[in-house]
Amino acid sequence: MFQVAVFCLGVGGALVAMLVNSHQPDPYMDEVFHIPQVQAYCRGNFSHWDPMITTLPGLYLSSVAWLSPVSRLLGMSTESLCQSPLLRAQNLISSLLLFLCLYWLHRKLHSTSISVAVLSSVNMTLFPVLYFFSFLYYTDTGATLLVLLGYALSLRGNHLLSAIVLLFGVCFRQTSIVWLVFVGGAAAVEIIEPTFTKHTKGDHLMLSYPAAIVKSLLSHLLTLLLTLWPYLAVVLLFATFIVLNGSLVMGDKTHHVPCLHLPQLFYLAVFTCVFSSPHILLHHTSGLLRALITRLKWSLALVFIALTGALAVHYFTYAHPYLLADNRHYPFYLWKNVFRVHLTVRYWLLPLYSVSITAILYTLSRTRSFLWILLFTVCCFMTVVPQRLLEFRYFIIPYLIYRLHMPSGHGNNMLPLMAELLLYSCVNVFTLYAFLYKPFLWPDSQQLQRFMW
Repeated sequence: MFQVAVFCLGVGGALVAMLVNSHQPDPYMDEVFHIPQVQAYCRGNFSHWDPMITTLPGLYLSSVAWLSPVSRLLGMSTESLCQSPLLRAQNLISSLLLFLCLYWLHRKLHSTSISVAVLSSVNMTLFPVLYFFSFLYYTDTGATLLVLLGYALSLRGNHLLSAIVLLFGVCFRQTSIVWLVFVGGAAAVEIIEPTFTKHTKGDHLMLSYPAAIVKSLLSHLLTLLLTLWPYLAVVLLFATFIVLNGSLVMGDKTHHVPCLHLPQLFYLAVFTCVFSSPHILLHHTSGLLRALITRLKWSLALVFIALTGALAVHYFTYAHPYLLADNRHYPFYLWKNVFRVHLTVRYWLLPLYSVSITAILYTLSRTRSFLWILLFTVCCFMTVVPQRLLEFRYFIIPYLIYRLHMPSGHGNNMLPLMAELLLYSCVNVFTLYAFLYKPFLWPDSQQLQRFMW
C-alpha cells in the first residue's frame, strides 16, 4: 500500500503540474518576485535582491543547489534550466518527501496499522492549503517539509541535526523559528514531565503549575542545556539577524508590521476544526459534548471567557489592506460575506470560537500532556497573532502539528480517514478548477487573474 500511495501521489501531482504549467506558464502572484530572484542567482548574481521579497533566500539557494549539478550532468547552463516548470517541480518533489516524513511521524506517534498510517499521511499531504502551493514556486512546501523533518529527527534524539535542518527551514520562512522553539520545547517537556507531574499531583485547580514548571526546569537545568544547546544556538543566531536587519522580515517591511491580532487564534481554531471535522465528529463527539457540558457548569469561568473573547474581538480585530482589496483569495470572500455583513457578526461567532477551542483542547488532551498543549498553544500564538493579514498559509504548520497528534481512533477504523480524504479531495478539485478554468479580469487590468488560496 505504501508504494501505491507514493505512485498515486507522484503521478497525480505530475498531471496537475502539467495542467498548471499549461494554463499558467508565466509567474503568477508571489512568483513574480520569487522566480526573477532565483533566476538572478542562477546567473551567478548573488548580490541582487528584490526589495519586495520578505523571506530569507533559502528557497532560491536550494534551487541553485540542485539545478547546478543537473545542468552540468546535462551539459546545459543553470540559467537555461532555471524556468518556471522546473522551479515549480521542486515543490512537487518536496511534497512527496513530505509524505515520507509524515508517514514516519505517524508511525512514531501512533500504534496503528500500516494502512491507517499510509492513508493518514496521504490525507495530510493532500491538505488543501499546502497541496495547492505544491504546484507553484512558493516557500510553504519546503518550509513545512524542513520543520516536520526537524521534528522527526528530534524524536529520534538527533537534536544537532534537527537544529541544522530547522535552521534551513528558517531560511525558507522566518516563522519557522517558532517551530524550532516548539521542537526544542517538546524535547524539554519530555525531560521535565515526570518531575512536573510529581509537583502538581492532586492540584486540580492548577495553582501550583507555574511554580512546578520553574522547579522542574531548575532541577533538570544541566540535562536541558546539554540536550537543547543546538536549538538555543539557532535562536541566538536568529536574534542576531533581527538586530542587524532591524526587523523580522526582509525587504518590504511596511506591510508586515507586527500587531496584537488576537482573533487570529479564533480563526485558526475554527479552521482547524473544519478540516479535522471527520475525526472530531466520528471519533470524539460524545467526549466533546461532555467537555462542553462541563464548561457550561463553570458559570463564572464561562462569563470570563466570553468577556475576554468579546474584548479581544472588539479591540484587536484588524483588516489588512490586502485582505480588503484582493478578490483572488478565500479570505476576501470570507471577510466580505461573513464579517462585513454586519458589525455584530464578529460577536455572534464567539460561541463557535469557544466550541472550536474546546474541541482542539479536548482531542489533544487524549494523547498529550498539559505541558505539551501549553507549548503548542504558545507557539500557535507566536505564529499567527502578530500577523495583521488573515492568510490561511500561516495556519499550515499549526494544523499539521495538531493533525499529527490527534488520537487515531479505535482500532483500524478507516471511515474518518475516508471522509477526510473525500473532504480534502473536493476542496482541492474546486480550488484547482477555479484556478485553471475560471480566470477573470480586473476592470483596470488586462492580465488574467486566478482564484487561489
